[in-house]
Amino acid sequence: MRGGAGPGDALVMEVSSYQLEDSSFLAPSVSCLLNVTPDHLDHHGGMAAYVRAKTRVFKFQKPSDTCVFNYEDKYCRRLAAGCPSKVLFFSSRREGGRLDAWHSGGRLHFRARGSEFSVRPPELPGAHNLENAMCAGLMALSAGAVPSDLKKVFAAFKGVEHRIETAAKKRGVLFINDSKATNVDSTLVALKALGGRKNIWLVLGGLDKGVPYSPLIPLIKKSVKAVLTIGSAAPVIERGLSGACPMIPSRTMQRACRSILKLASPGDTALFSPACASFDQFKDYEDRGRRFKAFVKKLK
Repeated sequence: MRGGAGPGDALVMEVSSYQLEDSSFLAPSVSCLLNVTPDHLDHHGGMAAYVRAKTRVFKFQKPSDTCVFNYEDKYCRRLAAGCPSKVLFFSSRREGGRLDAWHSGGRLHFRARGSEFSVRPPELPGAHNLENAMCAGLMALSAGAVPSDLKKVFAAFKGVEHRIETAAKKRGVLFINDSKATNVDSTLVALKALGGRKNIWLVLGGLDKGVPYSPLIPLIKKSVKAVLTIGSAAPVIERGLSGACPMIPSRTMQRACRSILKLASPGDTALFSPACASFDQFKDYEDRGRRFKAFVKKLK
């Protein structure tokens, strides 16, 4: 932050499990835990250590602070019971009751400071974006925002780079940059958001994290025409998804994109959602996503 933070400034941080594991005293006034799914197990040494690292986001909070949890995640519900701060819940699958935010009738409903109101969600695909908006809304309200702030921001927000981001359209094929999908669960979210019919060409691969790819199989069978594998994880992915759909070993992102443009039909979607870390071929997921976008824009 240029010049550093001053009085009245609010700092918003996305903190990884790596950073949380190494933190000695992190005490945000407002925190959140969206979900806990297997990730970075090669680094943490197992699920139990990964969960412990996640809990450090609220471990040193005070009773006057707030932590927002996803009610539909079993780990979040269990961990919320040990949270020292005020607990708020959101859900995209149920309404009212214990919840502080929920989705109903095409609107997001919030309870805050003794009142209830609703707003239109951002115009973004997928249930995960409804959940993100509810979580962000509850955090903002806890930090002093008012309902009109949420309405204004949600109406203007068009998404973030590298997360189900339209990169280009070539010969009627839509190329989607989802480079931020560095684990299987994130790729599942993208398939759920885009998989209305069987028209997806899915690019998977990178640096393997030691997590099974088999949870992708039901959605691949439903929505994916072929999987194109890249990077060092390619052989592991091909074994893990054997029989789910045609596999096209491609080695590199560029070769996968060229193959899709030759094989796909107008109306199809090329989804670059690797489900792996990027460090075998790229600097990080941002570098990977930007190279993808630059390449497909020039693709002929």
